[in-house]
Amino acid sequence: MKKILSMIILTILFSISLFSPASASTNHSHNNEEEDISIQYIPCPGGGKHLMTPRGKGYVNFSDGTPLFSGHLYQCKNCETAVVMDYNPLYTPKNPYPGNYVTDTLPHQADKTYTWKTKNKLSYAGSWSTGIFASITFTK
Repeated sequence: MKKILSMIILTILFSISLFSPASASTNHSHNNEEEDISIQYIPCPGGGKHLMTPRGKGYVNFSDGTPLFSGHLYQCKNCETAVVMDYNPLYTPKNPYPGNYVTDTLPHQADKTYTWKTKNKLSYAGSWSTGIFASITFTK
């Protein structure tokens, strides 16, 4: 009798654990300690890291023309990859993190100021050495 009762209880517990919903949510709140939660390492098509040079001010709009973000524009001198970010990595003292940023591939090398439309979203990076910023070297 004890054996049958034990088997019934074990079966009930197993069924409950098997069919109970589990939470798959993740806390995506961001603060300055968190790492880049979107794009990860992207190598330059020209080989190795992107060599980003300052281009001036970047203005990024949604596809419908609504303003999305503006900031410091850097573009790779070996390809057309560009990044617009809150903080300029060449300023002294250097800000401890890039903050908000948008990346995109531009149709050509940008001049002093550049405005474009994108389907990309605004991202956040909490470090200069992780995520997409691990694949970038900033030069003058």
